[in-house]
Amino acid sequence: MPLRETHARVDADLAVGRVPVARQQWRMKTLAWQGQEAEAATAFAQGQPVAVRTACADASGHPVDWDDPASYRDGLDGRYEVPSEAWTVGGVPAGAGCLVAALAFLAIWGNGLVARGRGKPI
Repeated sequence: MPLRETHARVDADLAVGRVPVARQQWRMKTLAWQGQEAEAATAFAQGQPVAVRTACADASGHPVDWDDPASYRDGLDGRYEVPSEAWTVGGVPAGAGCLVAALAFLAIWGNGLVARGRGKPI
């Protein structure tokens, strides 16, 4: 998504009070570096995160620190989806096992259809 479109979406989200959504969109696109706001290359790049942080602080009623997620998660009241967790060591084999079971089921079912179509007893 172009930066200009990201700006428009962030502005729209802030206008209707969806500060966490605006913060997430902005951070995904323009805050990819791991540094302080003052370390941004341009005045515009410095000012935008400050504006989002200020809007978030105004909406939450207390100071917000990007490095402390607890400072900007207050008051969400379950209205926003929690990000999914990364794959786990046990989750990958479990998913692969489900895929193998589904493929085996389809193979047996397809074999039965073919046998029935040929007139053979199942």
